[in-house]
Amino acid sequence: MVKVISTNITSPIGWTTEQNYQAYCQGDSALKCYCSGEPYAASLFTTAQRAEMNIEGFTSFESMVIRSVEEALSHADIDISDSRTLFILSTTKANVAELAVAESEQGLYLPPGDTALKIARYLGFRRPPLVVCNACISGLSAQLLAMRMLQTGMYDKAVVSGADMASGFTVSGFQSFMSLSPQPCRPFDIERIGLNLGEAAATMILAESSVEDSTSANRPEEWTIVQGAATNDAYHLSTPHPKAEGLQQAIRLALRGTPTETVATVNAHGTATMFNDQMESKAVEQCGLSDIWLSAYKGCFGHTLGASGLLESILTMRALDDALVLPVRGFEQMGVSGRVRICRDMQRTNRHSFLKIISGFGGCNASMLYAKQACHPGLRQGQMPEVNILCEWKAGPHFSPLQVYKQSIADYPRFYKMDRLSQTAFVATELLLRQTEEKPAAIVLFNRSSSVISDRRHLAILDKEGLASPSVFLYTLPNIMMGEMAIRHHIQGETSLYILSRRDEQLMKQVVEATLSLTEAECILTGWIDCPDDQHIEAELKLLKKQNKWTN
Repeated sequence: MVKVISTNITSPIGWTTEQNYQAYCQGDSALKCYCSGEPYAASLFTTAQRAEMNIEGFTSFESMVIRSVEEALSHADIDISDSRTLFILSTTKANVAELAVAESEQGLYLPPGDTALKIARYLGFRRPPLVVCNACISGLSAQLLAMRMLQTGMYDKAVVSGADMASGFTVSGFQSFMSLSPQPCRPFDIERIGLNLGEAAATMILAESSVEDSTSANRPEEWTIVQGAATNDAYHLSTPHPKAEGLQQAIRLALRGTPTETVATVNAHGTATMFNDQMESKAVEQCGLSDIWLSAYKGCFGHTLGASGLLESILTMRALDDALVLPVRGFEQMGVSGRVRICRDMQRTNRHSFLKIISGFGGCNASMLYAKQACHPGLRQGQMPEVNILCEWKAGPHFSPLQVYKQSIADYPRFYKMDRLSQTAFVATELLLRQTEEKPAAIVLFNRSSSVISDRRHLAILDKEGLASPSVFLYTLPNIMMGEMAIRHHIQGETSLYILSRRDEQLMKQVVEATLSLTEAECILTGWIDCPDDQHIEAELKLLKKQNKWTN
């Protein structure tokens, strides 16, 4: 069992979880209209709030994360310098707003792993941090990873923080998809026309249940993470599966063994985009959850990207502490065909568990079940499955994905639309899987440079043309390379990307072993794919197969 011992939400409507909760209950919101090319509504920090939040020597993004973690730590008696405490950061673009400034002024741009390391060192963490970068599901993916690392006994405590800030980089990208609304968004409503962006950081401090801490005596009914799952649609990079097959699978895995009558609410992604809301409604209906209250918070906070999976889970916990299900702001009339029970007004409940669901670009989905005083032991500490390496492949010093594709593959025209990172992953996977008849059930990849080549290309197009290209912006999400791999090989299990400040074989091994130990995947494709620029390509993949299947 993994327990939640402290939380924080830092947003434009509050610096603490409690302030944000009270603001939501009172109907407050920071959503308002801005203009950058086209008008859009967003929840952004004011200049005064940024000045209050900022720490000298740190960017606004870094300062926001630090403030959130420090506030959460102030309510938890833990030693973060302990080598058995892990720091995980979930984000989609981290410091990308600094990229153009750094390069135009010959400054220093820190990729996400280096940013996390800078934050971790300031706070006093001893262990190297992990960055989870799985588009919109990053916040749940980070919690899922923390749960596994704790349940397998690799660590005793984990500090999980999710954060993103809006910038011209992200705003222009979403505008290129025509997905932003100029008014406060209306999740699941018949008149919804798009999403709002939001800025926030949210932090959870988690502990394995056998670890004693001073907060336990004060919290007789602690929240716990019971179980969760991640899947891939293997259908489309930017459009969810119309039948919600991937999200349905994630929900069913998260609910295993749990009577639905104990669930107070399904907290939805609720982006207020046409296809996502429709898909979520179908998944909820098909999984037999139609009579459970459906809640969603983006009508208040906007879409906070890498923070959303944490922020929305924390807020739901706090509401259920008061036996409440919070309403969906902006919803008036049903606009989806799935049979769902939208929470329009505040509702009282005597149930003490909830389900969080979320989906994102690259076909990824995640679902997590939370409960008070739940018990889900997982593996005993130290118990690991035996793993065999079925095959390996490593790029040579002069590896050219384009040349190899033309010479050895040449049957997938979509290849020419991919960015260099995705082309590298695509070709490497093709060459690896030709060595075996085994099919991977999941993908776990690592890199350092994120999607920096596509990031630079996106910025160059903005500088030259003033308008973003949706086909370029899509690849600024580095997990898209795994979406390409999933579609090509019809891999519908978990697809997770972790960004490190440097290649760390021990940490990578821990992540892979924890994933194999606590998922149903028998065979995982894993390795290192990194493209810091067009001249430097690193690709090394392995196909691993679990020999012993442990029963949770």
